[in-house]
Amino acid sequence: MRRVNHLVIMGVILSIALAMISLRSARADDSRISSTSSSADDPPGAKSKASEYRRLLDEIDTERKHIEKLENAVKELQNSNLQLQQTQTTLQTSLQATNVQTEKQVGQIQKTLNSELGPFNFGDKINSFFGQHTFSIVGGVAAGFAYSRQSGQNQFTLDFEVNPIIRLNDWILFYSSVGARAGTGGVANLGPSLANLQMFPFGWKVPIELVLGIFDTPFGDWYENQSPNWVNPFITPPLLYGAEAIEPGSSLGVAARGGIQWGQMGQDADYTVWADSGPTFESAPGVNLIPNPVIGEIANPLTGTNLATNGKGVGARFRLFPIPLKAELGRLELMATTYNGKWLNNNWFHAWGVGYAYRLGPFRSRGEWAQTYRQMPSLSAAAAYPGCCGHENRQGWYAQFGYFLYGIPHPDLGFFEQRFDKIEAMVRYSGVNQRAIVTNDITTQPVFGFSGSPAIFSPHARQVALGIDYWFAPSIVWQTEIDWELPHQGGTAYTFNGSATTPVARSVGAITNDTAVLTQFVVGF
Repeated sequence: MRRVNHLVIMGVILSIALAMISLRSARADDSRISSTSSSADDPPGAKSKASEYRRLLDEIDTERKHIEKLENAVKELQNSNLQLQQTQTTLQTSLQATNVQTEKQVGQIQKTLNSELGPFNFGDKINSFFGQHTFSIVGGVAAGFAYSRQSGQNQFTLDFEVNPIIRLNDWILFYSSVGARAGTGGVANLGPSLANLQMFPFGWKVPIELVLGIFDTPFGDWYENQSPNWVNPFITPPLLYGAEAIEPGSSLGVAARGGIQWGQMGQDADYTVWADSGPTFESAPGVNLIPNPVIGEIANPLTGTNLATNGKGVGARFRLFPIPLKAELGRLELMATTYNGKWLNNNWFHAWGVGYAYRLGPFRSRGEWAQTYRQMPSLSAAAAYPGCCGHENRQGWYAQFGYFLYGIPHPDLGFFEQRFDKIEAMVRYSGVNQRAIVTNDITTQPVFGFSGSPAIFSPHARQVALGIDYWFAPSIVWQTEIDWELPHQGGTAYTFNGSATTPVARSVGAITNDTAVLTQFVVGF
């Protein structure tokens, strides 16, 4: 049995050996027949190596194409750079030629200016006078009509201002304002109202500008920025800057002003500080419109007319613009002002106020509130007279709103569309509170900016103004205004009768309301 088993095992071994020999013989025959047989007959290891080899070839081909593209891009950049260099060379050559030509033209012009332009060496005289100075003129003209129901006046009015400006050099110029107003009484106020030197003593980069001479009082910003006839959207000023103004309109002295950007574009702040010869009133020596000081007398429009006393005044104004331009929320101005001085020797005058201005698209608004305190002279009981002593307080305010009609949604108006868009509708409310008035100051003659309404001269004047403007251009406008004068009762009225040196006092009761209509055509240049 064991022998049979051994025979079986030996048979199996021989079978396996014969099978292996046949496989080797077949593989050798196949390799001799063809070395390029199809991959389907290759073993799995050979197939993977061939696939890897083909993948490497594809990658090499792809990289070669990428390198060719980069080489072409480099060639294009080199060509472009060469073209830019050629263009730059051409521009430099052209610029040099232009400069040479310009120098020749300037030289010819200079020769012409240096030559005689007429008889008597007229050209030389003009050239020697002006030298390198720059002379320009700006200003405005307003022709209109005013009517007051209460006074029964209806008259034409005229106002013109001419502002010569001479730039003496890069850091100093001379500015002045010469004008006149015409009404029923003829031509009035003919002469200079402003005359000053404006200079940058430390250069343009330092935010300090000095103004020396007669300048608009920087109390609030109405006198300085809003009073020109083609800038004010109304014909009349607010009551606190009108016929019974609580602040002088111009100052004789020196001012320093400047501004900085404290945040983003549009976030600015500016300042103005000034010193002048002090506030004065119509009883001041040298003016003498009334014989003695009294509560309710009008402030003189120019400080410094009281040169017979030692009064001086100082003031400061600060404005802040908090909204950056990129916010697209409009332009907002916040303002605070103070002014303090002595109006008659050692008698004090104090004033302070706050204000705002805002504009967004077709809408704009501005307003102010101000208060003044005036110390009256101290007299003995024997020398005292009505309104002589104690103190005087005044308050004034206004708020106005304007809206261009183009901001109102509306259908296309065809021919009238552009004309409709140039119309601005406005409303203003203003008022003044004071203890008393001087009846000698009351006038009913219409002039520019004043309707002639006597209701304005009241201790507690109130006014509602409605305006319609048609803007032909930014400095050419036709204005129409309706004023409703609504004074409140109360206060005292002082009257200097004849040659009397002391006034007579009476209480002010109810005052008749009034309606006034004004219209004018204004051209700024």
